[in-house]
Amino acid sequence: MTKSILWSAGEGLRVTTPVYSQMATVIESDGAWSAHPKRPVLVYPGRITPETESEFLLRVAEGGAATGALAPEEGAVPKGVAWSVCNATAVPADKTFRQAWTQDAAGGVSVDMAKARAIHMDRIRSARNMALDRLDKLYTRARGQNKQAEAEAVESQRQMLRDIPQTLDLSMAGTPEALKALWPAGWPPNIQG
Repeated sequence: MTKSILWSAGEGLRVTTPVYSQMATVIESDGAWSAHPKRPVLVYPGRITPETESEFLLRVAEGGAATGALAPEEGAVPKGVAWSVCNATAVPADKTFRQAWTQDAAGGVSVDMAKARAIHMDRIRSARNMALDRLDKLYTRARGQNKQAEAEAVESQRQMLRDIPQTLDLSMAGTPEALKALWPAGWPPNIQG
Protein backbone atom coordinates (compact mmCIF):
# COMPACT_ATOMS: atom_id res chain seq x y z
CA MET A 1 0.00 0.00 0.00
CA THR A 2 1.33 3.43 -0.92
CA LYS A 3 2.46 5.59 1.99
CA SER A 4 2.68 9.35 2.42
CA ILE A 5 5.06 11.38 4.55
CA LEU A 6 3.47 14.02 6.84
CA TRP A 7 5.33 16.95 8.35
CA SER A 8 4.50 20.40 9.70
CA ALA A 9 5.58 23.63 8.06
CA GLY A 10 4.60 26.92 9.61
CA GLU A 11 0.92 26.67 10.43
CA GLY A 12 0.13 23.91 7.93
CA LEU A 13 0.59 20.23 7.35
CA ARG A 14 2.61 19.12 4.34
CA VAL A 15 2.17 15.79 2.60
CA THR A 16 4.70 14.14 0.32
CA THR A 17 3.85 10.98 -1.58
CA PRO A 18 7.04 9.35 -2.83
CA VAL A 19 7.53 8.11 -6.36
CA TYR A 20 7.70 4.38 -5.65
CA SER A 21 9.51 3.68 -8.92
CA GLN A 22 12.49 5.35 -7.23
CA MET A 23 12.97 2.46 -4.77
CA ALA A 24 16.56 1.33 -5.12
CA THR A 25 18.40 -1.96 -5.10
CA VAL A 26 20.78 -2.30 -2.17
CA ILE A 27 24.15 -3.80 -2.99
CA GLU A 28 26.30 -4.59 0.06
CA SER A 29 29.49 -2.50 0.12
CA ASP A 30 30.89 0.10 2.47
CA GLY A 31 27.49 1.63 3.22
CA ALA A 32 27.92 4.69 0.99
CA TRP A 33 25.40 5.86 -1.58
CA SER A 34 26.57 4.99 -5.05
CA ALA A 35 25.86 6.72 -8.35
CA HIS A 36 23.35 4.63 -10.25
CA PRO A 37 22.42 5.39 -13.88
CA LYS A 38 18.75 5.95 -12.97
CA ARG A 39 18.62 6.43 -9.21
CA PRO A 40 20.87 6.47 -6.16
CA VAL A 41 21.58 3.13 -4.50
CA LEU A 42 23.22 2.17 -1.23
CA VAL A 43 26.27 0.05 -2.00
CA TYR A 44 27.27 -3.01 0.08
CA PRO A 45 29.65 -5.65 -1.39
CA GLY A 46 28.52 -9.15 -2.01
CA ARG A 47 24.74 -9.10 -1.47
CA ILE A 48 22.01 -7.50 -3.57
CA THR A 49 18.60 -6.92 -1.98
CA PRO A 50 15.70 -4.61 -2.78
CA GLU A 51 15.34 -1.57 -0.60
CA THR A 52 12.55 -1.99 1.96
CA GLU A 53 9.67 0.44 1.99
CA SER A 54 10.80 1.76 5.41
CA GLU A 55 14.32 2.39 4.09
CA PHE A 56 12.87 4.06 1.01
CA LEU A 57 10.59 6.36 3.02
CA LEU A 58 13.48 7.33 5.28
CA ARG A 59 15.59 8.12 2.22
CA VAL A 60 12.81 10.20 0.65
CA ALA A 61 12.20 12.17 3.83
CA GLU A 62 15.86 12.86 4.54
CA GLY A 63 17.13 13.14 0.97
CA GLY A 64 18.33 10.79 -1.69
CA ALA A 65 15.19 9.94 -3.68
CA ALA A 66 12.99 11.82 -6.08
CA THR A 67 9.48 12.84 -4.99
CA GLY A 68 8.09 14.21 -8.21
CA ALA A 69 9.21 17.85 -8.15
CA LEU A 70 12.11 17.31 -5.74
CA ALA A 71 15.61 16.45 -6.88
CA PRO A 72 17.16 13.43 -5.12
CA GLU A 73 19.54 15.49 -2.99
CA GLU A 74 16.89 17.85 -1.58
CA GLY A 75 14.82 15.55 0.62
CA ALA A 76 11.11 16.01 1.15
CA VAL A 77 11.34 17.21 4.75
CA PRO A 78 13.52 20.12 5.89
CA LYS A 79 16.37 19.11 8.16
CA GLY A 80 15.40 18.98 11.83
CA VAL A 81 11.63 18.78 11.21
CA ALA A 82 9.77 15.82 12.71
CA TRP A 83 7.84 13.68 10.25
CA SER A 84 5.65 10.59 10.23
CA VAL A 85 4.28 8.11 7.73
CA CYS A 86 0.65 7.25 7.01
CA ASN A 87 -1.24 5.28 4.40
CA ALA A 88 -1.87 7.42 1.34
CA THR A 89 -5.57 6.58 1.72
CA ALA A 90 -5.57 8.55 5.00
CA VAL A 91 -4.89 11.74 3.01
CA PRO A 92 -8.04 13.45 1.67
CA ALA A 93 -8.38 13.30 -2.11
CA ASP A 94 -10.18 16.66 -2.13
CA LYS A 95 -7.57 19.36 -1.56
CA THR A 96 -10.06 22.26 -1.34
CA PHE A 97 -9.17 22.96 2.29
CA ARG A 98 -5.57 21.76 2.23
CA GLN A 99 -4.40 24.78 4.24
CA ALA A 100 -6.64 23.52 7.08
CA TRP A 101 -5.20 19.99 7.19
CA THR A 102 -3.90 18.71 10.52
CA GLN A 103 -2.56 15.36 11.65
CA ASP A 104 -5.15 13.42 13.60
CA ALA A 105 -4.59 11.07 16.55
CA ALA A 106 -4.64 8.01 14.26
CA GLY A 107 -1.73 9.43 12.26
CA GLY A 108 -3.82 10.39 9.22
CA VAL A 109 -4.96 13.76 7.95
CA SER A 110 -8.09 15.58 9.10
CA VAL A 111 -9.51 19.01 8.32
CA ASP A 112 -9.56 21.69 11.03
CA MET A 113 -13.10 22.95 10.40
CA ALA A 114 -12.51 26.36 12.03
CA LYS A 115 -9.62 27.03 9.62
CA ALA A 116 -11.63 25.60 6.72
CA ARG A 117 -14.53 27.97 7.48
CA ALA A 118 -12.13 30.94 7.47
CA ILE A 119 -10.65 29.79 4.14
CA HIS A 120 -14.13 29.36 2.65
CA MET A 121 -15.28 32.78 3.87
CA ASP A 122 -12.17 34.34 2.28
CA ARG A 123 -13.16 32.71 -1.03
CA ILE A 124 -16.70 34.03 -0.67
CA ARG A 125 -15.37 37.52 0.08
CA SER A 126 -13.09 37.35 -2.97
CA ALA A 127 -16.01 36.41 -5.25
CA ARG A 128 -18.13 39.10 -3.58
CA ASN A 129 -15.46 41.74 -4.16
CA MET A 130 -15.32 40.91 -7.88
CA ALA A 131 -19.10 41.24 -8.08
CA LEU A 132 -18.95 44.53 -6.15
CA ASP A 133 -16.39 45.92 -8.61
CA ARG A 134 -18.77 45.16 -11.49
CA LEU A 135 -21.73 46.70 -9.63
CA ASP A 136 -19.71 49.80 -8.67
CA LYS A 137 -19.21 50.51 -12.37
CA LEU A 138 -22.93 50.04 -13.09
CA TYR A 139 -23.82 52.30 -10.15
CA THR A 140 -21.42 55.03 -11.24
CA ARG A 141 -22.74 54.91 -14.81
CA ALA A 142 -26.40 55.04 -13.63
CA ARG A 143 -25.66 58.03 -11.35
CA GLY A 144 -23.74 59.80 -14.13
CA GLN A 145 -26.71 59.37 -16.47
CA ASN A 146 -29.19 60.53 -13.79
CA LYS A 147 -30.98 57.16 -13.81
CA GLN A 148 -32.01 57.25 -10.15
CA ALA A 149 -34.20 54.09 -10.22
CA GLU A 150 -31.42 52.05 -11.83
CA ALA A 151 -28.85 53.43 -9.37
CA GLU A 152 -31.10 52.48 -6.41
CA ALA A 153 -31.58 48.94 -7.76
CA VAL A 154 -27.81 48.53 -8.17
CA GLU A 155 -27.23 49.95 -4.68
CA SER A 156 -29.66 47.37 -3.26
CA GLN A 157 -27.61 44.59 -4.89
CA ARG A 158 -24.39 46.12 -3.58
CA GLN A 159 -25.77 46.21 -0.02
CA MET A 160 -26.87 42.57 -0.26
CA LEU A 161 -23.32 41.62 -1.27
CA ARG A 162 -21.79 43.66 1.55
CA ASP A 163 -24.05 41.83 4.04
CA ILE A 164 -23.02 38.32 2.92
CA PRO A 165 -20.32 37.74 5.59
CA GLN A 166 -22.82 38.56 8.34
CA THR A 167 -25.78 36.66 6.85
CA LEU A 168 -24.14 33.43 5.64
CA ASP A 169 -23.74 30.98 8.52
CA LEU A 170 -20.85 28.61 7.84
CA SER A 171 -20.88 27.17 11.37
CA MET A 172 -23.64 24.71 10.48
CA ALA A 173 -21.27 22.82 8.15
CA GLY A 174 -19.77 19.90 10.03
CA THR A 175 -17.75 18.38 7.18
CA PRO A 176 -15.56 19.79 4.41
CA GLU A 177 -18.09 18.56 1.84
CA ALA A 178 -20.98 20.36 3.58
CA LEU A 179 -18.89 23.51 3.89
CA LYS A 180 -17.92 23.42 0.23
CA ALA A 181 -21.63 23.21 -0.68
CA LEU A 182 -22.43 26.43 1.22
CA TRP A 183 -22.29 29.09 -1.45
CA PRO A 184 -24.57 32.12 -1.80
CA ALA A 185 -27.60 31.41 -3.98
CA GLY A 186 -27.53 32.95 -7.43
CA TRP A 187 -23.77 33.40 -7.47
CA PRO A 188 -21.51 31.91 -10.11
CA PRO A 189 -20.24 28.43 -9.14
CA ASN A 190 -17.68 28.23 -6.38
CA ILE A 191 -14.20 28.25 -7.90
CA GLN A 192 -11.96 26.48 -5.42
CA GLY A 193 -8.52 27.91 -4.67
